[in-house]
Amino acid sequence: FNTLFMIAVAAVMLFYQKGVQSYEAIEEEAARLKQSELRLEATARELKELNFGLEDMVEKRAVELSESEKRFRHLFSASKDIVFFSGASHELVEMNPAGCEMLQLEPEAIPAMYLKDIFCDQTELAVFNTHLAQQGFLHDYEAKFRKKDETVISVLISATALHDDKGRFAGAESIAKDLTRLKSMMEQLVASEKMASVGQMAAGIAHEINTPAQFIATNIDFLDDAFSDIRSLLTTLEKTLAHKSGDSSQPPWTLVKEALIETDWDYLQQEIPSAISQTREGIRRISAIVGAMKEFSHPSSKDKIYNNIN
Repeated sequence: FNTLFMIAVAAVMLFYQKGVQSYEAIEEEAARLKQSELRLEATARELKELNFGLEDMVEKRAVELSESEKRFRHLFSASKDIVFFSGASHELVEMNPAGCEMLQLEPEAIPAMYLKDIFCDQTELAVFNTHLAQQGFLHDYEAKFRKKDETVISVLISATALHDDKGRFAGAESIAKDLTRLKSMMEQLVASEKMASVGQMAAGIAHEINTPAQFIATNIDFLDDAFSDIRSLLTTLEKTLAHKSGDSSQPPWTLVKEALIETDWDYLQQEIPSAISQTREGIRRISAIVGAMKEFSHPSSKDKIYNNIN
């Protein structure tokens, strides 16, 4: 009986010890689980806060992008300049209303057009494309655009090349300012400045014109006197040929010779051609001065331009 009792006590003690160890292990595992649960809760709170932060950031970014797009669209639509987008093959993608109106184009026709359809000079288009391909941008490039009615306007273009994710050329965004009115105003300003400078040049021009005018007047007076002498000579010749000199004691040719001497015929036949030549030269010089002044005041272009006669 004692043996059995001792065995039973040993078994109880062994079971108790194992039970205590198991309990401690369970407590330790429970503590670890508790810590893990706390860490998970903290991580969940952080993720929740981060999620809220990301949602706020995404919402703010979406609002900013929306506002940016609105501003861009407003600028695109309200701009008085020609704003247009082109693709990788130099096709027109989009053009703002002011550009369509300026070039007399329908908005729905834009996607079917290419840059070559609006550039008047294909050499200028080649330079435009080359600059974008090599430098990625173009600033204040002067070119000519063709309207639908074939009239031409001068524009000043600035453009930036667009690239895809792989860095390949994808097109360009461009803005062109109409220079036609500005050029007209500049031409008028230049003309006004020229006309203002005419007043300063008036004294010199008057002197230049006065010099040939003086010897023209002198030659005309000389020719007037010479014509009177020649008319007297011809009258004497007529009388002599008609034998009406009135003095029969003098031979007819004596009267002619005296008339020639009296009118100084040798001098007249030398000086009259010279006076006529000088008069012509004076008139030519005056005409040249007047022509130069006309060209200076109203310069004309030798280039052919389109003009609507309707």
